[in-house]
Amino acid sequence: MSGRRTEIASALAALIWSMAATGAMGQDSTNPAQANPVPPAKVKQFWDVAEKYRGREPAKAVEAYTRAIQAMPLYGYSYFHRAAEFESMKQHDKALADLNEAMRLGCNRALILGYRTHVYEAMGQTQKALDDYNALVQLLPGSAQVLLNRAVFYYGKKEYKLALADIEAALRIDPSNRQCYVWRSVIYSETGNRAGADADRKILANMDPQLARATARIRNNPHSAAALLERSDLYWQKGMLDLSMDDCNAAVKLEPGNSSAYLARAEKLHAMGKTSEAFADCNKAIALAPHDPRAYKERAALHLRLGQEKEAMADLDRALAARPDDAEALTTRGCLLSGQGAYRQAVADLTGAIRLDPNKAESYLWRANAYKRLGNFEKAVADYSVAVRLNPNDPSAYLGRAESYEKLGHYGPAIADLSTVIAVNTSDEGALAARARLYEKTGQNQMAIADLSRLIARSPNSRDIYADRSRIYEKLHDHKKAIADLDRVLALDAQDAEAYVARARIYEQIGSLQRAVDDYSRAIALNDRDAESYHSRCRCYEKLGRHAQAAADRRAPAYMSRFVPVPGYYDRARARQAVDEYTRSITFSAGDALAYFMRGWNRMELEQYGEALADLRSSSRLNPDDGKTWFLSAMCLDKLGRHREAEVDRARADRLGISQPAQLYEGFIHLQW
Repeated sequence: MSGRRTEIASALAALIWSMAATGAMGQDSTNPAQANPVPPAKVKQFWDVAEKYRGREPAKAVEAYTRAIQAMPLYGYSYFHRAAEFESMKQHDKALADLNEAMRLGCNRALILGYRTHVYEAMGQTQKALDDYNALVQLLPGSAQVLLNRAVFYYGKKEYKLALADIEAALRIDPSNRQCYVWRSVIYSETGNRAGADADRKILANMDPQLARATARIRNNPHSAAALLERSDLYWQKGMLDLSMDDCNAAVKLEPGNSSAYLARAEKLHAMGKTSEAFADCNKAIALAPHDPRAYKERAALHLRLGQEKEAMADLDRALAARPDDAEALTTRGCLLSGQGAYRQAVADLTGAIRLDPNKAESYLWRANAYKRLGNFEKAVADYSVAVRLNPNDPSAYLGRAESYEKLGHYGPAIADLSTVIAVNTSDEGALAARARLYEKTGQNQMAIADLSRLIARSPNSRDIYADRSRIYEKLHDHKKAIADLDRVLALDAQDAEAYVARARIYEQIGSLQRAVDDYSRAIALNDRDAESYHSRCRCYEKLGRHAQAAADRRAPAYMSRFVPVPGYYDRARARQAVDEYTRSITFSAGDALAYFMRGWNRMELEQYGEALADLRSSSRLNPDDGKTWFLSAMCLDKLGRHREAEVDRARADRLGISQPAQLYEGFIHLQW
């Protein structure tokens, strides 16, 4: 009903404007704000600007009307139009204030009353809305549209008797008013007066030239199922579903061997959600005409509605076997194949459909999706572009093209497509998130923050959005805001180790080392395999002068895993870093056998065999029962040509259980390279 209500409200507005323009409602000649909707030259330039934004960017339209008001404060129609923009933004209080001011300045009273009724209704002030409706009826007693508007208001309050009284009065003024019959039939239906509702629907049918002609054809040929089905389709198009089904049933009864009658009824039953009855009619149509592809296509659509893809595919195959040049069936099968991941087959079907019907946006859209999945982003962009041209109101085409542009590295056009989607649907969170990501990629960090902030306003409990915004604030060195966002992340999920690491990193950057240590410690408690957290905490301990704790972190298995040489993979830079790390550890903890062992092992990686042997000897003196140390010592001695000593150390390693190089890595788990 909301669509019809909007339609009659628009009709009322048009009526009032036309009466105002012709002077039929009178004007107050003593007031400089005359009831003339044509703006004076002084404000026209601002109205022209506002017109560009009306219905799309109401905030900018409001700004333009505000400038018009500043230029000419006594011209009330600027207030009226600004009220309409405020209302579209659901700022009802501001809209009401502007309407009242427009009325005070002498604008067309009926125009203000007609619009103010809707504002009062939106605010829930039904009595004030009724007062305005009543005043409007008194002001325009000969207007059927005004009476109908009040009837719709009564209908919304379920005061059906009053609504019907207004409709009857409106029909006395304008017996050919279609909307009066529509609303009266609705009220009759809701109050159980089926006969009255049917009578009004028939009146409507007789008022419609197409339906009148269809009824005449049935009258002239009462035994024609085709004529009944033609009128059934017309009833259906005009929303008269009961009458449409009555004609379908009559056609089936008249010609029980007519497959088209069953198929027509199946299509309507399907649209009404009566799938089991629609299936029965499809099966009957197929039994009567087994080579008619239409019934197979309809049954395939029913199967798809129930998620029965295998059965739908079989019916589409049958339809195409009967008619290989059926573009609709090819498109549907191509969509289904794409959904199943058979993208190359989908492209073949959709290409065939496009060859047969090159003006169907859906075929290009689905082929573009298949190309995108195949990684052919250039062809995807080309097809999305055709889909956009054929159906510029489909957001999925813009979104798909934006994703393909991004894959091609064309970030500017991708942002433009996402902006188009957002302009139409400001609540599209996926588009906002994607645009924020692209803004960040292109260095437009403030724009990215703006989009993420809009997302947070809509989803205030989404930790990922706060984390993303925090990362950008950190890039901009706005540490306070970055920390505030991470605080919010952790308030939502106290087990988020990554958030603790991110916050610790910022604390370290601003010199809050103890807070950094605390957060790194929390991250380690949640994930003791995170080598970087140990490494970062170790660094903070060093800066704080707490060398023993730094050395303890270096002994952690996860920390050491960063510096365990990987067989066959030589990373001299990492080996040099390891030597520096463990040198610092030994400086403050000379009795650390593990530090000597790790430094020796990495010195071997750097081919510093003499220094490595010295470290390994120090380690074996501190821990003589470590077979790994003796095994590495033997390897160093061999490299230095001291083979007899190497044999002695190898034998010790063997007695301690280390005889193969692979055993060196036992215990050094969670390698991170």
